[in-house]
Amino acid sequence: MRIMQRLPRSVFSLSLFLLLPFLLAPKLSSKTLPRPAYVRSGVGDLLFRETPLRLGKAAAFATSEASWATARPETLHVLAIRVEFQPDNLSTTTGDGTFDLSTSSDVTLDPPPHNRAYFEAQLEALANYYRSVSGGRLVIVGDVYPLGSEESYRLPNPMVYYNPPEADQDEDLRDERLSELLRDAVTAADADTAVHFERYQSLIVFHAGVGQDFAFDFDPTPNDIPSVYLDRKTLAKTLGGMEDPDSWSGIPVQNGSHAITDGIILPETQNQEGYDLALLGTACLMFGHQLG
Repeated sequence: MRIMQRLPRSVFSLSLFLLLPFLLAPKLSSKTLPRPAYVRSGVGDLLFRETPLRLGKAAAFATSEASWATARPETLHVLAIRVEFQPDNLSTTTGDGTFDLSTSSDVTLDPPPHNRAYFEAQLEALANYYRSVSGGRLVIVGDVYPLGSEESYRLPNPMVYYNPPEADQDEDLRDERLSELLRDAVTAADADTAVHFERYQSLIVFHAGVGQDFAFDFDPTPNDIPSVYLDRKTLAKTLGGMEDPDSWSGIPVQNGSHAITDGIILPETQNQEGYDLALLGTACLMFGHQLG
């Protein structure tokens, strides 16, 4: 499990990720960004774990520099699904659990409406970044569901269920609830016959609200959802009750013909507390964890 956290050695590299949208993100406006630290999740050692999970397709990138230089472009197909929560009026979460679809805003970076076109632009920006840093050898092709411009899948619980107050001191509970969010999102998307999971090698869940990813002197919304990459080992333990990830078959979809064994959770935006913060930086980091 890879989750955003506040660690001194990560601040510089992560702040560089935050600058990427100025050069790479299409359709996304920008302005000078502050450099807040990332919030420590409570799962302290996981960001720098020595045994990252590799995607089947992405494993081809674990090659020597010489073979990388002559490798053919590799294409990864990304499924992005939009999910909202049961509406609420809690002051400890940002928003009301649904996406910001307003058409009037003074936000200059990643402004609403956060509709399907907005998330398609986010995937395009992610693809631009990895195409650039790979020298054109990694091609990301993404699709966003549901297909309706302002539609989203609704989860069975409010936002606070997936990051309750007690999870701040209980790492196992936090793991379990974030895993449940991924599972509930997959289950909701699986009910849509337009979604074909077997066509994709990567899954991103974009949820309504902002990420619990930046450190402030005072955080008025501590129950926002942390951004995270959930690997097979974590999901096998939290959803399957298994210590051996190879013994867990995954989250079944498409009448059991396919299964989801890992995934990324990201917010609709990182703009919060008067800061305009780029979602692309967080997306690049989490996707990098999934690549291994």
